Amino acid sequence: MLLYLDAFVLNKPEIMIADAASKISAQGELTDETTRRLIAEQLAALQGLIQRVAAS
Repeated sequence: MLLYLDAFVLNKPEIMIADAASKISAQGELTDETTRRLIAEQLAALQGLIQRVAAS
C-alpha cells in the first residue's frame, strides 16, 4: 500500500526491545545502553531519510 502511495518509509534499522519495563527507571529514564545505542542508530537513519526527502 505505501509503495503504491509513493510513501517514504523508514523500515531499517528495526528495533525490538525485549522486557522494556526492566530497562526504564522509576523516573522514566532509559537505563540500558544497548537500547540507547539502537535508538540512536534509528534516529540517525531517520535524519538521513529526512535529508534525502528534503533534497528531492
